[in-house]
Amino acid sequence: MEPAAEENHSHFLTNALLCTVASLIVYLLYLSWSRPNKFPPGPYGWPLVGSLPSLSRDKPYKVLTKLSKQYDDVFSIKIGQRLAVVLNGQNALREALVRKADYFSGRPTFTPGAIVSEGKGIINAQHDENGRHLRRFTLKTLKHFGMGKSVLEGSILKEVRHMTDAINIHSGMPIDLSIHLSNATYNIICSMVFGKRYRYNDQRFQRLLTMVADFFKLSGIAAMTKYLPILRLIPWNNILEKIHWRTNEIKQWIQPDIDEHIEHFDLSSEPKDFVDVYLAEMTRDELKEQPTSMNSTNLVRTIIDLFLAGTETTATTLRWAILYLVLHPDIQKKVRDEIIDEVGQDRDVSMADKHKLPYTEAVILEVNRISCIAPLAVFHTTTDDVTVGGYLIPKHTMVIPNLWSAHMDPEVWVEPDAFMPERFLHNGKVVNSDKIVSFSLGRRACVGRQLAEMELFLILTTLLQHHEFSIPEGMEPPTTERIVGITVFPKPYEVCVVKH
Repeated sequence: MEPAAEENHSHFLTNALLCTVASLIVYLLYLSWSRPNKFPPGPYGWPLVGSLPSLSRDKPYKVLTKLSKQYDDVFSIKIGQRLAVVLNGQNALREALVRKADYFSGRPTFTPGAIVSEGKGIINAQHDENGRHLRRFTLKTLKHFGMGKSVLEGSILKEVRHMTDAINIHSGMPIDLSIHLSNATYNIICSMVFGKRYRYNDQRFQRLLTMVADFFKLSGIAAMTKYLPILRLIPWNNILEKIHWRTNEIKQWIQPDIDEHIEHFDLSSEPKDFVDVYLAEMTRDELKEQPTSMNSTNLVRTIIDLFLAGTETTATTLRWAILYLVLHPDIQKKVRDEIIDEVGQDRDVSMADKHKLPYTEAVILEVNRISCIAPLAVFHTTTDDVTVGGYLIPKHTMVIPNLWSAHMDPEVWVEPDAFMPERFLHNGKVVNSDKIVSFSLGRRACVGRQLAEMELFLILTTLLQHHEFSIPEGMEPPTTERIVGITVFPKPYEVCVVKH
């Protein structure tokens, strides 16, 4: 080839390459910036990664709350290569999740939780006929065993006594209460599900606590690999594999208790716990030879969901409660004084006492508001085209409920960053409790809400009825800095517990 021709050919290849790269960049920008007609507005985002870099600079729920001020209470965002709609504030959350619940009850199929659970159980199942049936069954059965009723008080208070006995051994000394709070909340679920509790020094029981805690931590990290699939090619990234491994370990922990129930199961006998009722329902369906969601796979997964939703979340909220009471000893004293004045120390606190303890109830509401341990809830998807806030959201769109925004809105709450239980009181009565959305809203709200509320009230009031918590002498006050995983929890801290 002649030199001139060779040079022209080289220029041609260079120009072709530049044009290809430019076209690719334009195409990627188009994918990153384009939105369907009448779709909620939002930041453009970067090619491939979307707005993930922005979300990683700060707490994601705080970033999304700030973006809502720039765009709208209903706005869109690119997470990796997926468009998602974010719901912010009381009005948008209620319009979508309550008034248009039929359209917002789906679940994404590509999140780590959905993949690991394979859409089984109650948290990540679709809101189809099978999913609705299993959810109704679970709610009905939990109520049968006392959720939301005084009959469950005895079990909770019995467990609290075991917990306080363990705490009293360390009276006057610095102690991290995390393990004690987890021991109690896990055993309450075990009593309802398996009909038995475990000793706190039982190594198998402690293994369960470790596995579930690890699941929570790993799941928060794993989400990144789902929204940015290229990260899965990096050799050191094995988070999803670890979650699968942890989930299988939890299944193996649960299975012996199920096997024991199956071995002694008698359809004619009165069921003693959740597993008994489930086996009875499953057996009746098998006898009728009708297709059903009541199978052994869903049994295991539902129990896992009950552990995930009903143990560590409540224990974490209690950790936040004690943290704020230690940082505000004047508020702690008001709660203790109210409990002692209205109930005394000679009998157990009861749910029937709740209406006599408005300040205590206000403190619990304020803890739920300011901690908001699941600030982005569990993601939803739309089941059909729907309009919210005047915007058109197509079917199968991922939806992120930003519960944090509803709890920190300065137009609703005076000084939202401050711990002020008085915001829930007016003329000595509790107000605005309906504005707390910690358990989410609508048809996919937390199944165990009533159980959690009973636990929070009975455990916290019993602790304060007989104990005082303070910052250990010589130690710095604990921080309220938040650690973000699948839930939000405080940094480890120690308190000094004095029994009265």
